Amino acid sequence: MPDLLDQLNEAQTQLTTDEPNYISSLRAKYYPVSISSRAFTSAEKEWLASNTSLKVGYLNDYLPYSDTNEDGSVNGIYQSNAVKFTNERGNISLKVSEEEIKTEEN
Repeated sequence: MPDLLDQLNEAQTQLTTDEPNYISSLRAKYYPVSISSRAFTSAEKEWLASNTSLKVGYLNDYLPYSDTNEDGSVNGIYQSNAVKFTNERGNISLKVSEEEIKTEEN
């Protein structure tokens, strides 16, 4: 239905023109209710208080999820999520490191 698609595209263009921060306002409205921003349970708070580091495993040669670069650093979706977790954990003193998970294949 090309005519409906044209109308939707026009409406989207008009929305962007009328409210340039629309996407940002939606993100601000709905992102805080995601799992990453929920309050820690008492067990999680206890674990965080008694630990200073977190080692997260990843699979090598498993793109787009994870792989190891030539310099030994991690890349893929895993890496971007690990960085996001590290940056968004707030005032928690937790050092996050990565370790390749060895499987029978590697």
